[in-house]
Amino acid sequence: MQSFATTPLPALRHGLIARIIEPGWVQLSDPMDYAEQDINLELEFSALLEGFDGEITPEELLEGAETAGIPCTLTELLNLVVMLDDGYFLETPRFFKRQAEVDDAYNALRVRPMALADLCYPSDPAEFHRQLDTWLAWDTEPHNTAPPPAIIIPHIDPLVGWKSYARAWNTLRETDADTFVIFGVPHTTTYDRFMICQQDFAVPGGVVKTDREFIKRLRRKLPYEITHNQIAHRDEHSIEVQAIFLHHLFPDRDIRIVPILHGALWEYVESGSGSPDEDREVQDFYNTIRQVASDLKRKVCWIASADLCHIGHQFGDNKTGRQMLKQIAKFDQSVIEQTLLADASGFISKVAAVQNQYRICGVAPIYATLQISNATKGELLRYDQWENKLGKSAVTYASVGLW
Repeated sequence: MQSFATTPLPALRHGLIARIIEPGWVQLSDPMDYAEQDINLELEFSALLEGFDGEITPEELLEGAETAGIPCTLTELLNLVVMLDDGYFLETPRFFKRQAEVDDAYNALRVRPMALADLCYPSDPAEFHRQLDTWLAWDTEPHNTAPPPAIIIPHIDPLVGWKSYARAWNTLRETDADTFVIFGVPHTTTYDRFMICQQDFAVPGGVVKTDREFIKRLRRKLPYEITHNQIAHRDEHSIEVQAIFLHHLFPDRDIRIVPILHGALWEYVESGSGSPDEDREVQDFYNTIRQVASDLKRKVCWIASADLCHIGHQFGDNKTGRQMLKQIAKFDQSVIEQTLLADASGFISKVAAVQNQYRICGVAPIYATLQISNATKGELLRYDQWENKLGKSAVTYASVGLW
């Protein structure tokens, strides 16, 4: 016991969620589901978790707790360590073994199961097609006669943003593309800059196939290795919401997707300095994927699955979403203007100028699509704002065609 007291405590895993569930109690949960169940801790006691950084010893943590007025004995602290380790909340050999088992089982699947069925769209095939037909039929305005070779489409819940989806996907109805390269946002976890999924995507009544030949060629031609782990795609919605429309609109065509979760460019947009324009790894990926599309003679449609700003109390702002919407509309306009100019560098600069303080969820997919597609102009198809009154927050989003 005494020797353990002088050994650094294991680090608490990154990406866990802590929330107050009732006065005086905090619930610790794992969005990646490596943990088999949540853990409830007394609020005062949960403050000790900040010390689980992999460097501080139990003795040092208890000294800090005493100074902060948090009553805790060595036995209680060690019991907490055991409980957290048993639950797979700590970075220990036990957790890493569990992580490998879960990841390996998922990566062995040939088809990615639906994550949003009966949450954002019906799982029953007949109901599914009726629902999407209803959404798409709303859009009766004329469209550009030439379908865009690249496009920005929201990834907000279709039950909320169906008008923007309708406007975007109706624009693509006549596309002759056979390969849809979709850049999505990894909302839950990021462990590499680019995370590709080789699994086909299950959709109501069928699957949307991935272009495995394209992916294999891309991996072979890249000047560096990227992860083969696909677990980030398991619960991620930003690509699934596009796959369902592809399945609905082109049920009889031999189309393929290349699903890529693009890790955030936070070191540029949040620091406000530097630019991905000069990031060799990022630009090598863009140049290589463009070259692969050319080598394989694919007719590609490049898709950025991206929302715009996330504001209000739910996202940590002092003002409500409603109070900020007028201000945000002006900011959104300045950002969208850069997409209409097809200016990837200008787009990044606008976001970096405010260090992404309004939390655009899709900076990397938009930037990538603007860079790779060689578009020269854009057209705003639809801009929307959604207010979440319960959460006193709001989300903005837009569909933009790129030619």
